[in-house]
Amino acid sequence: SGTVSLQLESVSGGDAPVGVSVSPSNAVLNSTTPLTQTLVFSIPETISAGTYPLRLVVNDGISGAHSISVQLIVRNSSIQRNFSNWQYLGDQFEEIASRWLGGVNATSLSYGFEKFVLATEVGLFVSSNGAAWDFLAYPSKRQIYRLVHFNDRFIGVGASGTVIISQNGLNWDLRVTGTNKDLYGIAYGNGRYVVVGDGVILTSSNLISWTRIETSAALSDIAFGNGLFVATGSDTLYSYDGINWLMYATNFPGWEPSVYGAPPRLVYGAGKFVITGASISDRMWVLDAQNLSMSTVMHPANEWGNRHRRVQDVLFTSDGYFVYVATRYNLECPDGHYVGVSTDAMTWQVIDVFIPTPCLPLLSVAENTNGDLVVTSSGSYYNAVYSLYNVSIEAYELRSR
Repeated sequence: SGTVSLQLESVSGGDAPVGVSVSPSNAVLNSTTPLTQTLVFSIPETISAGTYPLRLVVNDGISGAHSISVQLIVRNSSIQRNFSNWQYLGDQFEEIASRWLGGVNATSLSYGFEKFVLATEVGLFVSSNGAAWDFLAYPSKRQIYRLVHFNDRFIGVGASGTVIISQNGLNWDLRVTGTNKDLYGIAYGNGRYVVVGDGVILTSSNLISWTRIETSAALSDIAFGNGLFVATGSDTLYSYDGINWLMYATNFPGWEPSVYGAPPRLVYGAGKFVITGASISDRMWVLDAQNLSMSTVMHPANEWGNRHRRVQDVLFTSDGYFVYVATRYNLECPDGHYVGVSTDAMTWQVIDVFIPTPCLPLLSVAENTNGDLVVTSSGSYYNAVYSLYNVSIEAYELRSR
C-alpha cells in the first residue's frame, strides 16, 4: 500500500519526447489487490510523425522501479488510409509448406517484436515482412487456434488446453492449464488473462497459475474493453472481472465447434464490441460497451451475390478502423475475397481483393507498428499461404491527442 509515482521515459531510460506526458503522475494503492488505473497520454501538436518506443516507470521508493512498455505511433490525421491499395506478396510460402501434403490451413495471425507470426495446423510460421516465412515447430504437437500479442509477449491458445508463450516470437514455452478442453480465444484486462474454450473459461494473473470456470457455452473468442470482458460462441456472455459471468444471449451467435466453417470472432474498439457471424453468415453484430445494446449489421446482397459467405477475422487498427476479411463460397470453393472497412462498425466499405489462386479463403489479418496490414490465405487442399499487404509507409498518419 502507499503512493507510487508514474513517469514516462524513452525505452533507453532518457527523456520522453518534449511535451509527451502521462497523467495522473501517481497512484495510491490501498492493498495487495491489483489496481485498475486509467492513464491519459498528452501529445503535442508539434510532435513529428513516427514511432516512439517508450516505457512507463512505476516507482514506490521502496521496492524499486518497475516498467511497462508503451509504443507511441504518431500519424497525420489529414491523410486518409487507402484500403484499396493491396499488393500481392507472392507464394514463397508454398515452397516451405509443400512438405505437408494436406496443406497448412492457417488459423491465426499476430504481430509483435517486428515480426508476423502465423499459427497453422502444422506449426508456426514467422516473417518480418509478410512475404518470406520461416517454419517453427510447436512446443507441443497440439494445434494453436488463436494467437495474440500483448504485454510484451505472444500468447497462443489451442487444442486440449494448450497455452504457449513467447517473448520474442522465436522461442516458445508450453504452459500447463489443468484442462484438456480446446481453447479458442484470450483477452487481458483488469490485471487478469482470460482464456475461453469449449465449455471452459480459464483466468490467470501470471499465465502460470490458472483458475478454471466450467460453463455450458462453447466459446470461440473473447475481448476486453471499457472495463468489460465479452465472450462469444454458442452463447454470448459478459463479465466485469473475468470470474463472475452473466449471460447476455443464449444460442447467439449459435456456434458449434463440430460444425465446419469459421468460428465467431470478436474485437473491441471505439467503445464497441464487434461479433462476426458463426460458420456461414451474412451479418455481424455490434455491442455497445456502455449500455450493452446490440445492433445487427447486414451485408447487402449486391456485395456478396447469391452465395454463402464467411467473415473469417476482424481487428481494430491503431488509427481507428474496424477491418474484417471475408470469403464468398460457391459450394465449398471460394470464388470471392473481400476486405471490409468501417470507422463506426455499422457502415462498411467492402473491397474486392484479387487472389492468384482463387480457391483459397482469406483467414487472418494483422497490423504491424507502421500500420501496414497483412492478410493471409490458405486451405487444407492447397500447399500455400498468400499474403496481401496494405502498404501505408508514410501514406497516412494519425495524430493522437
